[in-house]
Amino acid sequence: MSIQNKHLNWLEAESIYIIREVVAEAKNPALLFSGGKDSVVLLALAVKAFKLEGRPLKLPFKLLHVDTGHNYPEVIQFRDETVARTGVQLVVGSVEDSIKKGTVVLRRETDSRNAAQAVTLVETIENKALTR
Repeated sequence: MSIQNKHLNWLEAESIYIIREVVAEAKNPALLFSGGKDSVVLLALAVKAFKLEGRPLKLPFKLLHVDTGHNYPEVIQFRDETVARTGVQLVVGSVEDSIKKGTVVLRRETDSRNAAQAVTLVETIENKALTR
């Protein structure tokens, strides 16, 4: 096995350890899931973290998606298919809802909603009881 493969295996094992540790310590953990490459990798690691004799177990946390309202339909479709395939509960926070409540204010309709995601994330964590 090459040094690179050994290092990747170590990183994977360390990531799985951290995921298990968070689940053991947190009262109501959630994994941020946008459907992008980073969150897909984290979900794949989580699936690996919770297997019994090679068979996947039900994941002991929810997936949390902060929806900017500007996603491609294919991204939302992929998100929903992934949720259906894994059987994990999906919690969605909506930037549009934060705008309607007045907790997010955009100067122009065309402003990026990416910066507003932090407000929506905190609101969703508080409203959906995803706190410790």
